[in-house]
Amino acid sequence: MGSGWSGWGMASALLLVGGMALSSLTLRPWLIEPLTFQGAVFMANGVGLLLGAAVNFGLIRWLSRRPEGGGSHNFLGLSMILWSMLGLLAGVALIAFALVQS
Repeated sequence: MGSGWSGWGMASALLLVGGMALSSLTLRPWLIEPLTFQGAVFMANGVGLLLGAAVNFGLIRWLSRRPEGGGSHNFLGLSMILWSMLGLLAGVALIAFALVQS
């Protein structure tokens, strides 16, 4: 396997975006009461990024166990692990910002 584009790296970024969209739709109605609207959006997106990063780490672990999954899985020059780390960092930052703002 070369270091070319595999599609799994793109799935890694899409999992982060999907986690944000899912949590924004499901968590925001419950978070609006204790927080402001903007704080609820930031909090829901932060939780979604953490959820997407956790799923990403599970996908990385599953791919590393497959015999053909040992190659490099990149998207936009970033590896799957780096996408997950960015999701974790951004999720924590959004949650902290939401708590400080409200």
